[in-house]
Amino acid sequence: MTNYDSEVNQGNYGYDINFTVNKKGSPKDLTDHTVTLKVWNDDGLHLSGGCTLVVAASGTCKYTVQDGDFDDLEEYNWLLQLTKTGYKKDTKTYSMIVKATAPNA
Repeated sequence: MTNYDSEVNQGNYGYDINFTVNKKGSPKDLTDHTVTLKVWNDDGLHLSGGCTLVVAASGTCKYTVQDGDFDDLEEYNWLLQLTKTGYKKDTKTYSMIVKATAPNA
């Protein structure tokens, strides 16, 4: 059985996935950064969505899951891309699985 860094439920949306970006074990100051969630698998890029900074100085941000983001039962890789003027850096890569939910009645 594979261990995943995160799980989401198939077809659910309207909720936030919260992140804290760290640099060498301490929160990274995200002031003036744009943060983008990138999600992909062997078929290519699945999602590239903008994150909202929660407390930039504490390295916290969130992505609000949209309708259609995770409709398929799949395994994905994901990372956060941090950009600002003259700077672009990706976080390390994490794994994610989309899990089945109860069928509609």
